[in-house]
Amino acid sequence: MESDCQKIRLVQTGCAGQRSIQLHRHALFFRTGVMYPTTINLPPAMDGRILLNPSLLKDLRKRRALSQEALAELCLSRQLCVSVASIKRAETGKVVLYRTARHLATVFDVKLDQLLVPVAASMSPNEPARVNTGRRSSDLGINAGVIDDTVRYVVELHVALSFAYAVDSPALAAVAQLAQQFGGQIQVPSEHALVIVFGYPQAYRSDAERCLCCALALQREAFVGHVRAMLIRAARWQEQPSRRHDDASPHAIPAWPAAGGTNVPIYVTDALSRQLATRFAFAATAKLDAAERPRYFLFERVLAHDDILHQPLIGRHTEIRQFKGVINVAEQYQAGHLLYLRGMAGLGKTRLATEFADIARQQGFVCHHCDILDNGTDNWLTILGRLACSLLELPHGVAEAAAGSPDIVDAALSRLALPPEWQIFYRILAAAPLDARQHALYAEMSSEMRSLNLIKALHVLILHRAIRCPLLLTIEDLHWGDTYMFEALGTLLSLTREAPVVWVVTARIERDPLDDDLRHHLGDLALSIFDLAPLGAADAYILAEQFDDVDVAHRRRCVERAQGNPLFLTQLLASPEASLSDSLRHLVQSRLDDLDARHRRALRMAAVLGNDFELALLRQVIGDSQYQPHEAGRNCLVRRSGVGRYRFVHDLVMHCIYDAIEPVQRQQFHRTVAELFRHSDQRLYALHLHRSGDPAAAEAMFDAVDRALADYRFDVAMEMCELSASGQPDNAPHNARLPTLRARAAVGLGQIESARGYYLRALELTVEPRERLALVTGLAAVLNMLDELDEEQRLLDIAIPLARELHDDAALARLLCLKGNMCFPRGEFAVGRRLHEEAARYAQSGAAVEIEAQAMSGIGDSYYAQGKMHTAYRTFSRCLAMCREHRFLNLEASNRSALASVLIYLAQPVTAMENALSAVQLARQVGHHRAQMVAHLTASWVLLGLGQAEQAEEEIEGGLALSRSLGAVRFEPFLMEGMARALWQQGRQDQAKRTIITAAEKIDRLQLHGFIGPWVFGTLALLTDDRDVRRQALVRGEAILGRDCVAHNAFRFLVNAAETALLDGDAAAAIRYVDRLTPYTELESCPWLEYHTSLLRQCAKRLQSDNEQIRAALVSLRMQGQAYGFSHSTPRLHLLLESW
Repeated sequence: MESDCQKIRLVQTGCAGQRSIQLHRHALFFRTGVMYPTTINLPPAMDGRILLNPSLLKDLRKRRALSQEALAELCLSRQLCVSVASIKRAETGKVVLYRTARHLATVFDVKLDQLLVPVAASMSPNEPARVNTGRRSSDLGINAGVIDDTVRYVVELHVALSFAYAVDSPALAAVAQLAQQFGGQIQVPSEHALVIVFGYPQAYRSDAERCLCCALALQREAFVGHVRAMLIRAARWQEQPSRRHDDASPHAIPAWPAAGGTNVPIYVTDALSRQLATRFAFAATAKLDAAERPRYFLFERVLAHDDILHQPLIGRHTEIRQFKGVINVAEQYQAGHLLYLRGMAGLGKTRLATEFADIARQQGFVCHHCDILDNGTDNWLTILGRLACSLLELPHGVAEAAAGSPDIVDAALSRLALPPEWQIFYRILAAAPLDARQHALYAEMSSEMRSLNLIKALHVLILHRAIRCPLLLTIEDLHWGDTYMFEALGTLLSLTREAPVVWVVTARIERDPLDDDLRHHLGDLALSIFDLAPLGAADAYILAEQFDDVDVAHRRRCVERAQGNPLFLTQLLASPEASLSDSLRHLVQSRLDDLDARHRRALRMAAVLGNDFELALLRQVIGDSQYQPHEAGRNCLVRRSGVGRYRFVHDLVMHCIYDAIEPVQRQQFHRTVAELFRHSDQRLYALHLHRSGDPAAAEAMFDAVDRALADYRFDVAMEMCELSASGQPDNAPHNARLPTLRARAAVGLGQIESARGYYLRALELTVEPRERLALVTGLAAVLNMLDELDEEQRLLDIAIPLARELHDDAALARLLCLKGNMCFPRGEFAVGRRLHEEAARYAQSGAAVEIEAQAMSGIGDSYYAQGKMHTAYRTFSRCLAMCREHRFLNLEASNRSALASVLIYLAQPVTAMENALSAVQLARQVGHHRAQMVAHLTASWVLLGLGQAEQAEEEIEGGLALSRSLGAVRFEPFLMEGMARALWQQGRQDQAKRTIITAAEKIDRLQLHGFIGPWVFGTLALLTDDRDVRRQALVRGEAILGRDCVAHNAFRFLVNAAETALLDGDAAAAIRYVDRLTPYTELESCPWLEYHTSLLRQCAKRLQSDNEQIRAALVSLRMQGQAYGFSHSTPRLHLLLESW
C-alpha cells in the first residue's frame, strides 16, 4: 500500500447516461475489529445521477421570484447548462445528473451537500441506494407503495475481502458512494464481506447489468488490493443479512479460487450470465465445483457492438430473409426504412437486432446503437446524445471529460466536415461545455427552438454519415421512452426517409408506442413490423441442446414450460430441477414494481385465480367493480384472451408473481376466492380451499373428485387426487378413500396397472366388510382388463360368498357379472348366460339398474358367442335402450361396439360402421379405453369386408396402441389378425405373413385358444405359402373347434379353411368345411353364414365344371357380397373370382 491512508476522489466519466466511477488511492483505512450495524449517510444515486431535495429547491427558486423557465435562463447567463426539463425532474423528486446538481448549487450559491436529500427521506420507489443496517424498511422511510407484503428478489454483488475492516472506515463510505452511482446499496453481513444490493426497494430489468458495471468499477480501482473475489447472483431479499447461510453466502466467497492475472475475478451465476450474454462475455469453462448449485461463470470482457457472437441465432429465418431484402432495397434505392421489432419480454428482440447489425456490416453498412434505460433516468436528449456520440465517433468517457477539453468534440466536427453553425448543438448533444458566445446565443432561443435545432443537428449528422455509406441505426427498448422521446424520434424518422438509413427499433408488444406516438410522423417512410412469435418447438429444442450438460428429460420439461420464450428457456435450463430461478423472479418483479399498488394487488389476486381468468371475477375478489387491467399501460402483464377474459402474457410470469406472495397472504387470497366458488364450481372451491390450508379442504377435494369421475373428467380427478395426496399423511382421516378414488381415475385414464396398485393400497387401509367388498369388486374388474383371469377367479370365489353373507344384492350382482364375463373368452357361453341371468335378478332386487343393464349386456355376449346373432341383436338393443334412458355412457360405449359386431353378421355394414365409430367417440369421451379398443377392432372388420384396407389399418393401429397401454394382451393377436389382412389387401404380402405368424405365436404364449385361436390359425393357413405350415395350422384350428370356444371362431376358421382348399384346387375338402357350418345356420338364420356358404359351394362347383349357370350364380353372389359388405372378406378368393 502507498500509505495507511488513501484519499478517495470520484471522477465521472463516460457519455451522457453512461458514467462510471474512478477511485483514486489516498485514504482507504482498514483495521481489525468488530463490525456493528450502522448507517452510512450518503445520498442515493443511479447511473451517474443524484437525488436532490425537491422542497429546498423550490424554496430557493421562489425566494428569488424565479419561474422554472427563468431559472434556466439565469443558468445559461452564467454559462451553466441546466434545462427546464432538468429543473422539473429535480423539483419532482427524480434523480438528475451530477453536472445539473453542481450547476444548481452554483446558481443558488450554496454548497452541494445542502441540496442533497437526507438518507431517510431519499428512499423512493425510483431511486434505491443505502447501506442496510438490519433495521426494518419502515423505519427507514421506504415508500410502502413498492415495499409491500411480497417475497422480493434482488441482484447481489458479494465482495469477499482479504481481511476485516471497521464500520467507520472511509473505505466503506467510498464503496457505498460508488455503489450508489450504479443504483446499489450496501449490506454489511460480516467484517470479511460486503454485499451490494440492486433492485431494492424497486427492481429494474437493468439491475444485473448495473451490478456487473459496479463490480467492474471496483475491479479497476485501488480497492482491488483488498478484494479476493466478487460474485453476482440473484437472491431472495432478506432484511437481516446475518441470517444468510446458503452456499453462496458472503462467508463462503473467501474460499473461492482467484483467477490468474492481476484482476479480481468476478463470478456470475449461470442464469444471470445468460441474461447478460448480449453485452458481456463469460468463460463457460471457468465454473466452480460442478456439484455446486447454482453454477458460476467467470466474467471475461465487455462486448463491443460489432463483436461476433459465439452462439448462432436460433430460428427467426423469416425475419432474417426479410431484413436482407430491406437493406438491399435501402442501399439500391437510397431510401430510408423503419424496421420495428415488437414482442413480449424475453423473445429475443435484442439478439435479433444484434444479428441484423452483423448482417448489415457484412453488406457495407455502418451500424450505430443506443438503448433506453428502464429506470426512468433517461430523457430524450440523453438518449439521442448517446446516438450522436456514436455517430461522431467520440470515444467512451468524453462526455464529462469534455467539460475541461471541448477540443475533442470540435475535432470530431472538423474531421466529419460538419457545418460550423451546428457546433453549439453538437456540444449540447455530447454534453460538452459552451463558450460565452454560444451560451448567449443558446440563451436567446426558446425551449421549442432549442429542441428543434438539436433534432435538426442530429439529422444533419446522420445525412453526412449516410452520404459516405449506408447506416443502420438501432434504438432498443423504445417502450421505456416518454412523449418527448417519441416526438423527437418521429421527427428524425420523417427527415431521413430519402436517405439510405435503416432504423431498427425494438419495443414490447404490450402498449407499444408505434400507433399512438410514431405512426403519424412516418408519412411515406417504408415500415416493416416484425411481431416476434415464440420460438417453435424445433427451434426451442435446438436452443436447449446448447445446455449439453443438462439431462435430456429436464431439457424437454424446460422447453414445454418456456412456451417458446428464449429468455425463460435459458433461465429454466440454468436452474436446478426446473425451478424458477431467482434471476427470472427478479425480472418479473421489475415489471411488477413499475405498477402502482392497485395494479400490483390485482395481478397478485389474478395469479391466485390462475393463468386465464374472468375480469368480472377478478373485480369481485379485489372489490373494485371498475378495474381495467389495460390501464396499467405499457407495463401490463395480462392480455385479453376473449370476451371478458384475460390471461397472463406467459405462464411463468404468473408463477413468479404467485410465488412472490407471502404465504399467509396467499392463503387468505385463496380462502377469499374459495368462498366465491362454494356454490358455483365444486372443483375450484376445493382447490382454493386446499391451497388456503383449511381443514375442511380434504372432504371438499374428495367430493370434487367424485363429481369429476361422474362427469368422466378422469384427468381432472387424477390431478386433484395427486394434489390431495401431497398434503395428506398416511394416518389422515379418509385415508382409504383417496387410493380408491385414484384407482377409479386411473381406470378411466387407461392406467390399469396403477389402478391395481391403488386398489390394493385401499384394501390394506380398510377393515369394514362392505367397503372391502366394494374394493374387491373394483379390483376384480381391473384384473379382468389385465387378462389375469386366474387371479380374478380366486378373488371372486372369496368375494361372492361374502356378498351373500352380507345380503348385499347389488354387490353380489356386480360380482356375478364379473364372473360371467370370464366365461366369454373361454367359450363357456351357457355358464356365462346363467351367471348373468342370476346377476340380473339380484340387481333388480338391489335396485341396481346399471348392474341390471350390465347383466343384460353379458347375456347378449353369450348369444353372440353361441352364434345366435338375431337374439344377440335384440338383447343388445334392449340394453342400449336402458343405457340411453339412464345415461349409462360407459356401458353404452361397450354395447354399441358389441351391436356393431352383430350387425356385421346380419349384413348391415353401414349401420355397423355407424355404431362402431359412435362407440369409439363415446368411449374416448368417457375414458372407457377398453370399449374404445374393441370399437376400433370392430370398425376394422367392416372396412376389411369392404376392401378399404388403408382405413382399416388406421383403426387397427389405434386399437393396438390402446391394447398395449392398457395391458390388455388378450386383444393383441385379435388386432394383429386384422392387420395381416389389411397388409395383404394392400399388396404387402411378406409383411402380412410375418404379422399373422406373430399373432399365432401369441395365441400359444397367452393361452388364448378358445377366445380367438381357430380364427387366427385359419387366417395363417390362408395367407401362408408353406404347405406344412398351412396343414399344421388347419389341424390345430380344427382341434380347438372340438372344444368350447366362441362361435365366431367356427365361422371364420371354416370359411378360411374352405377358401384355402379352393386355392389348392381341392373342391371336395372345401365342401366338407362348408358342410360343418350347417348346424350354425339351423340355430338361427345368419346372412353372413348364408352368403359365404353359398359362395364357397358355387366356387367348388366352378372348379369341377364350368357353365353359364354357375357363372351367373357367381356374378349374382358377388353383387350380393358388395351390398352386404362382404366383397373382400375372402381376400384370396376375391382375386380368383376376378380372374374367372
